[in-house]
Amino acid sequence: MRRKRYFNQNIYDQRFVNERAFVWMDNFRMLFIRFDNLDSSWLNWHYLTFALILLKV
Repeated sequence: MRRKRYFNQNIYDQRFVNERAFVWMDNFRMLFIRFDNLDSSWLNWHYLTFALILLKV
């Protein structure tokens, strides 16, 4: 007998949003190759990417 899987629509919706954001970040290849020596500049590249993603929507 198969056990019933737990499903919560709210958790699924939030996870979908997170996964979609990660896929959009994957489109920015410059974030994968780390040319910056400072953590602050690397973080600023991510902020710029998030801003571009939000403006795209």
